[in-house]
Amino acid sequence: AASLNNLAGLYRDMGDNAKAEPLLLQSLAVTKNVLGDQHPNTAIILGNLAVLYDEMADYAKAEPLHLQSLELTKHVQGNQHRNTAISLNKLAMHYFKLGDFAKAELLYAQSLEIRKNLLGDQPLTAIGLNNLAELYLATGDYTKAEPLNRQSLEITTKVLGNEHPQTASSLYNL
Repeated sequence: AASLNNLAGLYRDMGDNAKAEPLLLQSLAVTKNVLGDQHPNTAIILGNLAVLYDEMADYAKAEPLHLQSLELTKHVQGNQHRNTAISLNKLAMHYFKLGDFAKAELLYAQSLEIRKNLLGDQPLTAIGLNNLAELYLATGDYTKAEPLNRQSLEITTKVLGNEHPQTASSLYNL
């Protein structure tokens, strides 16, 4: 199941969603069969499949999978788990793509709060800051975007250094 998931991720990264989808569906079936419907890995694969459908602009398929992944993650791992933050972020990205900025903002903020509490000033927190800033940029709220981008840049510079691609991304976003 993990190999199928990873291969699907490779195809997705290559832009070959037609090859990725059946692999993710197979990975999900194997995971459910071996580990069950209530396992963290099941939630992760549901989320990966939802992201794939978002990339394919099949939002009707994506949303219920995002919601199922988030619900399962919260149930199995709790509201303050790293994977819960990731599921919230994926769902926020879904709503962002749909232009539902109010829902996206709430979910990005929840995800970021979990990341800050669990990880402190780490790269995953910086990504959360960038995501929320991107939403504010899209809505024209530059006064909210700027401090988030500055915080992200500060974290990436401190933790990853000046030459890291994520630092460059944070600098570009600012």
